[in-house]
Amino acid sequence: QILPTGLPTYIDTSGPALQAMLRLPVTVLKINAEELGDALGMTIATPQDAHHAARQVQEYGPRTVIVTLGRAGAVAVDQNEAWFAQAPDVAAISPVGSGDAFLAGVVVGLLEEGSLVEGIRLGVACGAANTLQIGGGLLSLDDVLALKSQVSINPISRT
Repeated sequence: QILPTGLPTYIDTSGPALQAMLRLPVTVLKINAEELGDALGMTIATPQDAHHAARQVQEYGPRTVIVTLGRAGAVAVDQNEAWFAQAPDVAAISPVGSGDAFLAGVVVGLLEEGSLVEGIRLGVACGAANTLQIGGGLLSLDDVLALKSQVSINPISRT
């Protein structure tokens, strides 16, 4: 679950760096559907597609895989469970930096709450809150807290 450094690793990358990370036992690999589709040579358009692709990636090395689906939300898969977090509907101004805000929220949620469900709930809220501002990483705590309560999370079966 950790790299040889002994520290948990949270990765958000694409291209050649992603190809390298797919084969390492990273703690969490967060990737958007387009980047993952490019890496696997497939189209990822639905939560079911994302679930299938995330399970495929887990066979290579990453322990937890989170696939973001833009306005739709995200799919998170760990060794035991899979979840679809549906994003709240917001009047987005700019998506720039939302993936980074999402991952930051996931890390904080995992560290504070200790559960993947709460990690992706906070991640989706942070990503959505980021879209309400111009400039990446500029989000309001009030927006995050309001949006967090609007994130709907449902389990995804293995079928």
